Amino acid sequence: MFAKIISILVLVAMAIAIAGCTSLWDNEPTPTPTRISSPKPKPIPTLAAPPSSPATSQKSLAGGTAPLVLAVKTTKPRGLADGDFETPNAGSRWITYGNAQSLGSWLIEGEVDHVGFIWEAACGTQSIDLNGTTPGGISQDVVVTPGKTYHLRLAVARNPYQEAVVRKMEVRWNDAVVGTIALNPDGNSHTDMKWQWREYTVVSTQEENRVRLRSLTPGASGVMLDCVALLTEEEATATPLPTPKS
Repeated sequence: MFAKIISILVLVAMAIAIAGCTSLWDNEPTPTPTRISSPKPKPIPTLAAPPSSPATSQKSLAGGTAPLVLAVKTTKPRGLADGDFETPNAGSRWITYGNAQSLGSWLIEGEVDHVGFIWEAACGTQSIDLNGTTPGGISQDVVVTPGKTYHLRLAVARNPYQEAVVRKMEVRWNDAVVGTIALNPDGNSHTDMKWQWREYTVVSTQEENRVRLRSLTPGASGVMLDCVALLTEEEATATPLPTPKS
């Protein structure tokens, strides 16, 4: 009997102890979770539309970026350019240019020789022979004022080889022949070319006109050409023709 009472008291004591522990746990404050604030994302700036430009970029349908396409407006300079044939450098002899090649601002037809300082030039140190190994010519499109009168001026001489042959050439303004030149033997040489001057009056009926200078001489020696210029009436009056060399 006494043992049973002891067992009951032990069980009661254990129950009281367990109840006390539970009370302590219930009274312990529950920790408040810490709120971690993430930084606000910076707004992405809105780019203003770029100003209109000739340069445009395209994307291909297959993905990726297509090459940049540049829309370039080309404008031709007013007047005639490269009439003294000083560029490019022809050196100490000559360089033959073939059909459809460019010599400065000039377009070649047939063949012409770009002659360096081996021969006396009328302007600077270089000139051209309108014959390469075969007859040729040069042309250039010039932008001028429609309705105005101009003076087409040029210096000519004979290629000194084959003395007995008459050298001939033709001067065209657009499709019209404005002059034909024939140079008779005159005893010239590569150190004394005996340059002569010619001038033709032309009227521009449109803004863009073509100057065409063409050989009429067969073979490999033709008319030498230099100092080609297109002058207004005022410029021609202010700059008279040079005196031919004797």
